[in-house]
Amino acid sequence: MQLSTIYRQRLEEATQKGIEIGEQRGEQRGEQRGIEIGEQRGEERGKEVTQREIATNLLSTGMEIEQVAQVTGLSIEEVRKLITSNQ
Repeated sequence: MQLSTIYRQRLEEATQKGIEIGEQRGEQRGEQRGIEIGEQRGEERGKEVTQREIATNLLSTGMEIEQVAQVTGLSIEEVRKLITSNQ
């Protein structure tokens, strides 16, 4: 085999290996980012559910809509929707 043929073959092998490593790193980063986004969405959803549960409990004690909104951080409209959805 000639030196230039060996050189080209090694260059192609190295290039392919570099591509494979780059793809693996990209997949790992994408996977990690997906996990982070999923966790963030889950936390947000959990917070929303908790706010609604607290609001429902406060409403059941007779607390005024405006006060429930202020305590829970929900809007007055969101609290009103809870009232109509629980009837």
